[in-house]
Amino acid sequence: MPDRLDPWRAAQADRVFSGTVELARLPRLAEAVIGLAPVPGGVSEVCYRLAFARDALGFVRVSGTVQAVLRLPCQRCLGEVELAVDAPLALGLVRGEQQAERLGEDLDPVLVEDDEPVCPRDWIEDELLLAIPAVPRHAPGDCVAPASPESVAADDREVAAADVAEHDNPFAILARLKSPGRDED
Repeated sequence: MPDRLDPWRAAQADRVFSGTVELARLPRLAEAVIGLAPVPGGVSEVCYRLAFARDALGFVRVSGTVQAVLRLPCQRCLGEVELAVDAPLALGLVRGEQQAERLGEDLDPVLVEDDEPVCPRDWIEDELLLAIPAVPRHAPGDCVAPASPESVAADDREVAAADVAEHDNPFAILARLKSPGRDED
């Protein structure tokens, strides 16, 4: 799939693009996930299929699917949770709001300037970002237990103890600020 293409020509030629995209080529998604898990074929990339066509009303439609297994941080246990995404893509390309209002309910409108090429990879990334739940987490009972105190290294315990001892007395700083020989009330 090209980085940029003319969607009107692609629809005129009934172009179909399918393949995979590496996570590194989807920077917004890369910031939101830990990584990608391998899909049944052993591939740890995003799989896509995009078909450009004109519908009966003359609108340019982009239909297809986006598939990936996203690795996300669980918000309960902070462990890693995998989310399988198999998102359908149904876009209607429009040149203005009036055209968007005439689109069918089954299409998401995408505003495209007449002579501007589009980046279909952005649509793939958008679908994956929309598939991420607001609070990703394991199913109840599947969370990884947090580390027990016994599993914490001795060095970590010493550092934690020093931090606690330093902050035990919240008024210690006031004692240091008191000037010597000042009358106490």
